[in-house]
Formats: sequence, C-alpha cells, structure tokens
Amino acid sequence: MLKLGGLIKHSLKDYPGKISCVIFTRGCDFRCPFCHNPGLIYSSGEEISFSDIVDYIDNSKDWLEGIAITGGEPLLNYDIVDMLSFLKRKFKLPVKVDTNGNHPEMVDYIIKNKLTDFFAMDIKHELVKEKYDSITGININIDNLRQSINLIENSGIDYVFRTTVIPGVHSVENIKNIKKSLIRPEKYTLQNFSNKNPFNPAYKEITPYTDTEFDEFKKTVNRGSAQ
Repeated sequence: MLKLGGLIKHSLKDYPGKISCVIFTRGCDFRCPFCHNPGLIYSSGEEISFSDIVDYIDNSKDWLEGIAITGGEPLLNYDIVDMLSFLKRKFKLPVKVDTNGNHPEMVDYIIKNKLTDFFAMDIKHELVKEKYDSITGININIDNLRQSINLIENSGIDYVFRTTVIPGVHSVENIKNIKKSLIRPEKYTLQNFSNKNPFNPAYKEITPYTDTEFDEFKKTVNRGSAQ
C-alpha cells in the first residue's frame, strides 16, 4: 500500500519552470548515507491522507501549474500507478515523477501509459557496481539503472538526470564519465551536497562545497566537454 509522508503546498524549484505542489511518498529501497529525507526512507512513520492532498490541489488549481511526486522512492510501490492515473485524469495538470532508477519496469509502464510529463532520475555515481553499492548501501543491479536511463532518454517526454556531488566521494572525473554516458549531456545537472540532516550522521562531518567552490567544480567538469 502506498503511503504518503508529506506535502509541500507550493514550490518554485521542484518542477522546472512551474509552480508546483510536492507530494512525498514513504519508503525507499536505497540507503544512501547522504539522503536529505531520512525520515521518508522507511515506510512507517507520520502519514498524510491522499484525500487531504486532493482537496488542497482542488482548491489551488487556479494558480497551481504542476504536481511533483518524490520520496522516498515513488516507484517502489505499484499503487503509484493508480495515484498518477487519478491525478492526471482529475486535474489535467502536468505531473513530474522523481526516481532512483532501480525499477525500470515501472518507468516503462509509466511512460507507455503517459502517466507523467517529466521524469527526474538521480544518478548517484558512475555506473560501476562497487561505487554504486557503496553510495546506496545496497547490492545494486546496475542493469536496472542502465535500462531506466535508456527508457527515459528515448521516451519523448521531458526529463533531467542529476547527481548530488559530495566532497571526497565524487571526483571531477567521475562526473565527466557520467556525463559522457548520456545521449543529451545538457539534460544532466549537479546539486551540492548538504550535511544538515543526512541518513548517516557521519556525513554531518563532511563540509559541503561553498557556492564558489561548487561553481568551479561545475566549470571544471564542463571544460573541454559539451555544455
């Protein structure tokens, strides 16, 4: 059963170019030590009712431009299909879905049934098993990630791939290799690590890049490559 862990009523950054509300699902199959939503990793915990979310969107549809769904991992539970179908049918608003890419069969189904208008997939590291196992805390099947990337790249819908850059974990070379593997590198973005509320408390000791340092990191990644 799909469990919902929260709602941001309006956001200017979660759905590119749109004022959106953000629905959070509970439960994730990854155990990323740097996760900034650790309270949503497990399925148990405080919940919000879907009917309350529907009522809010219904009362806000005059100015709301989109609906973003994140987690946790939204594609962990097949019930997400019913929720997406309902939201698309009732509100006729663009819907964005975030995913870790570990469920290509769900990505495929959602694309084929036109249940999202925008996919955002996190690419945690280079697609090398040892690196991905380390950063996700699980025994990963790299083929799942490759399939999801391929499906999204060839879906015909809008999308973005993104990596959270952690000092001492990701090198410029790592990021360049990820970027080179993508069909459209301009659809790949980087975000700076935050140590405010990580799943693994040891990550509080990692100092994030300053804005200046992060800008320089991105410039170095782009130097000599397609922008």
